[in-house]
Amino acid sequence: MAKKKNKKNQKKPRELVEKLSIFSLPEETKKWILGVVVFIVAIIVALSFFDRAGVAGSAIISVLLLLFWLWEDWFFSTQNTKNLWVL
Repeated sequence: MAKKKNKKNQKKPRELVEKLSIFSLPEETKKWILGVVVFIVAIIVALSFFDRAGVAGSAIISVLLLLFWLWEDWFFSTQNTKNLWVL
């Protein structure tokens, strides 16, 4: 006779993946990790303004300048520039 398997003790494959996933960290830990990453990026951006962040800083400054240039071009092309500078 075959032995019946106990369904209560069996875990679904999805539950196993969720338990082993790195994203199963507590919310507080996720927030701390995000905070540290944002702080490091802020330091690199601050150093990049003084050309002290190396290759990463140069890349960040290039991307930021491109984004601000595109934003400026879009903003001033959609606005009426005559009324924009009137005090």
